[in-house]
Amino acid sequence: MMPTYKEKFLFSIHPRFEKRGILLIFHKFREYFPSLKIAYIVLDRGYDAEEIHRILYEEYKIIPVIIRKKTAYPKGYTPEGIPLCIWGLPMSRTGIDYTRKRTRYACRKNCQRAKQMTFKCPYRDSSSSNGLIEYTNFKDSYRKYGPAIPDSIIYKNSNPCAQLLKETMAW
Repeated sequence: MMPTYKEKFLFSIHPRFEKRGILLIFHKFREYFPSLKIAYIVLDRGYDAEEIHRILYEEYKIIPVIIRKKTAYPKGYTPEGIPLCIWGLPMSRTGIDYTRKRTRYACRKNCQRAKQMTFKCPYRDSSSSNGLIEYTNFKDSYRKYGPAIPDSIIYKNSNPCAQLLKETMAW
């Protein structure tokens, strides 16, 4: 039986082989170390492709954390990818459902704390303390709505590791 401990590995692939290389590395890694489990991988923006996000999460069960400058979200979202309620207020993340591959957000009746409301919110008087509930699905875009979005704890905790990766492995 293999010992259970947390370990960080730092490796680099030449930029010319980035997209093909990462998938080949994980295929070989799984072949050589079938019992070793990897939960997260921090990658640079060269790997920021929907296909890589999907394959790493779906086939290898690894959450890719790719630190990038900005991602453009559609209307109805904050710059960090948080859905907005019907009044344009940011909702709160209430959990990630890895089985259903979605993130749950609730308005938590933020409009009750708003200084000035022009119109009545239909969720303000609901019996649920969460008010409006919204979901973002990984399948819509693993890059934008996957398990490691810029506002997540995983993403924030991985940023120092990404900085080290950039500084150490600069070509």
